[in-house]
Amino acid sequence: MRQNATGRLLRYCRGRACRQRAYEARTASRRLQADLDTGIVRTEPAERVVERVVRDRYPRSAAGWESALEELRTQLTDGTIEFWHADRIRQALAGAIAQAQLLAVSAPAAPRPVVDERLEESAAVLLRLAVRADDPRTAR
Repeated sequence: MRQNATGRLLRYCRGRACRQRAYEARTASRRLQADLDTGIVRTEPAERVVERVVRDRYPRSAAGWESALEELRTQLTDGTIEFWHADRIRQALAGAIAQAQLLAVSAPAAPRPVVDERLEESAAVLLRLAVRADDPRTAR
């Protein structure tokens, strides 16, 4: 924008669009301030950010598997997992138990930790529950 050599300084270029744009900016800031003062517009965010903890998909230790199997047993007992899923769960547990027994047979003789016994016990209880849940006589 070129200023004249004499006279007052120009605030906008000579076009109507520049003046209109400046007018809109001035009135918008006044309207916003008025809305803020009356409480129509809030300065706090409209949404809150909620953080959540993401857990591993599968346990990484024997103790983790033990607690996961215990949670599965609890869900089967209280009906959170429906009885028609029992066959899938039984097949998965049977495969895991068979692999655990193969590892136990092929492993060198060493004292077995207490965690393995509890893990096998939890899996056996889960198998019994899955068989019981699959029985139409005990279905809910």
